Amino acid sequence: MNQLKDGCSADQISALPEVILAEILSLLTLKEAARTSVLSKRWIDLWKCVTDLDFDASKARHAIRGEDEVGCDMNLLAKERNKYIKWVNQVLERHKGPKVKSFRIKFNLNSEQSNPDCDIDRWAVFAISKRVKRMEVDLDRYCDVNVNAKGCCVLSEPCFNYIRTAEGLSNIRFLQSLILRYVNMRSEILEHFLCNCPLLEKLVVVCSHGLVKFKVAGSGSCLPLLKLQHLDVSDCDYLKEMEIHCAQPLTFHIQWSEDRSAYEKCFKSRWF
Repeated sequence: MNQLKDGCSADQISALPEVILAEILSLLTLKEAARTSVLSKRWIDLWKCVTDLDFDASKARHAIRGEDEVGCDMNLLAKERNKYIKWVNQVLERHKGPKVKSFRIKFNLNSEQSNPDCDIDRWAVFAISKRVKRMEVDLDRYCDVNVNAKGCCVLSEPCFNYIRTAEGLSNIRFLQSLILRYVNMRSEILEHFLCNCPLLEKLVVVCSHGLVKFKVAGSGSCLPLLKLQHLDVSDCDYLKEMEIHCAQPLTFHIQWSEDRSAYEKCFKSRWF
């Protein structure tokens, strides 16, 4: 390392506490943060402790769809899906930080290819075990003309089993924002999240065909939603009944596909 004239090291950034360096790395993309491991021995493992894990690969859509944004190269999409799953798994296996503030999955994944359902569950369990505050799983379906229940990935038993354990119940209470797009799940799973996340401020569920009804009554073993401010439920076409009891008025958006008889659906909302 080169020395300055006053005898001080030129690399003063590396001398900062690891907590500060981790915050600096959190401002970079995951790939950029990983590249810092070649700077010096001090930096080799620092990126593995970042608290914001953003696996946003939506830029790949430009290569998959081409410049005209019409049609998709399905062979390329299949390859990119496998690469994406491998990338996420490798990062999570190497992550050493005790906590994660935000966790985001954003790419076109399809349960009919490479069977990523088990990966989705494992990723969700990882994030929750790190006491994540903001979790988003957006399986962007920009290449799929017809989005149906068969094609969507599923958040299922492995995740549900974990969040019902003592450890899981303790960890999901830190969740403040939950965004699920094109993720199928049963009503019981969503209800369990809502009943055990008293700090939840934002809930977004888009195109989850497994939802039929869910009710969060804020009584018994169900914790009251003291912080909920924003609710967005869209294109969950089999959802017939929803009842939310929260401590304050909230901003909500409810929308069903045009081909469904949305006005015949039952929607209940009550504040206590």
